[in-house]
Amino acid sequence: MACRSKHSKADSEMKNLKILNSLAFRIVAPVILIVAITGLVLYYFNLRALSELTVEYIKNDISRMSRDIYSKCDAEFTEFIEGGLIEDKKNERIKKAYTINAIEGIIRTNNYIGILKDSRGEILMSANMPPEFPDAAETANPSAIVSLKHDGKGYYAIYSRFEPWQWDIVIIKEASEYAYAISKVRTAYALTIFILLFTIVLLVYIFSKNIRTPINSIIKSIKEHAVPEYKGVKEFEFLVDTIRQAEEEKGRHISELEKLTIHLEVRVKEEMEKRMQQEQILIQQSRLAAMGEMISAIAHQW
Repeated sequence: MACRSKHSKADSEMKNLKILNSLAFRIVAPVILIVAITGLVLYYFNLRALSELTVEYIKNDISRMSRDIYSKCDAEFTEFIEGGLIEDKKNERIKKAYTINAIEGIIRTNNYIGILKDSRGEILMSANMPPEFPDAAETANPSAIVSLKHDGKGYYAIYSRFEPWQWDIVIIKEASEYAYAISKVRTAYALTIFILLFTIVLLVYIFSKNIRTPINSIIKSIKEHAVPEYKGVKEFEFLVDTIRQAEEEKGRHISELEKLTIHLEVRVKEEMEKRMQQEQILIQQSRLAAMGEMISAIAHQW
């Protein structure tokens, strides 16, 4: 049982060694490795940069809207101060109401979501706000962009505070509004993966057509003791021509050897026939000599 296990393990190792030493593995494996390294390089130096640029674009877009709204608040407050109405509470309320209305118009026009609260947490304005939306101002730092999830949708939010009137302003943008930019990044990722996979398939096909198939054909002909035939790659043509010349040279040697063998057989046969003739002559001579001695003996007796 132990001996059988050792044989099985040895066979498995030999099989793995054959795979590792095969031409297909020696060529395809480096190709896949090179393509994989190329993919990683593309990801870190191009696709990753593209993804970061997309995120930066989103941040800049929502930050720009936050700055525009803050600038609007600052402009209205400056106008209110320069008008010398800082002690007039009625005019201050009117100015605040006008500013809030202007902010809401900006938010709705640009298809943003916005909420404005005073120092006591009371909502002064809410534009396009989904119901039960989480309060981004509770978790965000001023000017920091945060990602939020609500009802399965993604949002980007930025919080800012207008100190003169102690307003908390939160600007929110649904992530789907940036779907085009995000889809561009995803398309770039998918296209890159497709190109890499297509490159691998194309290289494997080229390898199979130009290298593996000719080699298998040549090896099959050699195993069948036939002269291989191939036209295509110059190096393989040279190899086939060399094998053909070797086979022709071998055929000539075999033909010469057969001729020499036949010649030797004829010579041997001729020599054997001569020897047999000589032996017959010697036998005949020996018989005649014996008969002569007998006749001589008989004659002597008479």
